Amino acid sequence: MKEIRFEYTYFGRRKSFTATVPEKLGEASSNQFIALLSLSEGAVTEEQFFKLFFGIGSDILSRLDPWQLYVMTEQLRNLWEMTAADHFFIPELSIDSVRLVAPEDRLRGMTLKQFMTVDQFWQWYAYSGNNTYLYAMVAALYLPENTDFFSYDHGALAESIAKSEDLMLLQGITVNWALIRNWLSDAYPHLFPSAEQDSSNEAPSGRKKQRPGSWLAILDALVGDDLTRLETYPHLLALDVIRILDRRIKEQKKPRI
Repeated sequence: MKEIRFEYTYFGRRKSFTATVPEKLGEASSNQFIALLSLSEGAVTEEQFFKLFFGIGSDILSRLDPWQLYVMTEQLRNLWEMTAADHFFIPELSIDSVRLVAPEDRLRGMTLKQFMTVDQFWQWYAYSGNNTYLYAMVAALYLPENTDFFSYDHGALAESIAKSEDLMLLQGITVNWALIRNWLSDAYPHLFPSAEQDSSNEAPSGRKKQRPGSWLAILDALVGDDLTRLETYPHLLALDVIRILDRRIKEQKKPRI
């Protein structure tokens, strides 16, 4: 983090304002992350963006000259390239007065079942744009405080999320998950190879979308015919299983003599 100090005149008196600026995306707060996404999507004006990102009011913003605003914009240049993240910028949500929390940094404590569910819904939403998958993904990712993935009604929570949450906030969560996936791709490149566009799958807008994969098929390959392990694997820690799968794929790729 770094600080930028601005001076301005207010009724003939010199005043100053100090802005805290993240040097990289990983240092951005929840509000700053959503502000960046909102500006990139054209959902807010530049003036609204400055207010949201720096937490300043119109009274201060109106007294900053164009050069000062330019300097502030330049200090954010490194944030526009969203690459990878190992944590959630929006750590919690409040739905119908219920506090929902995201998994810990680096997916600590996240079970394989929860990971599979979240990622499958994320892939379906990315492919189809259907908000039903978006609500289901968020309902699977954010758990009620002091509970676990296996002990509450995800469907009912998804319905509540659809009614009470801001769409830009929810889309920010999907972007965050994409950054988590990029982090996993760096750490486990055999299980999460860099996405390659399928030239035969053209979206109506002209953009090419990757068809969703199937975690059920991956789990089936992992468990095989040993059905006694089927009930065990969903409860295992996601990163433990991901590490095993990545190593197995790596071994399979080695040339055999």
